[in-house]
Amino acid sequence: MDKEKRFCPFKSSMQVDYRNGARNVRNLFVRCSGSKCMAYKNGGCLRLGTGT
Repeated sequence: MDKEKRFCPFKSSMQVDYRNGARNVRNLFVRCSGSKCMAYKNGGCLRLGTGT
């Protein structure tokens, strides 16, 4: 895998912002956890089909 981590389409985070008296909610993708992920094997994500 590259030295830079990619965004995982299966992990997301919510960011809540209270500016100008309004509540804004955004869904964001989170960086891939790499070898710590259960779907990671032989340098690729098994969920995305890039692993061998």
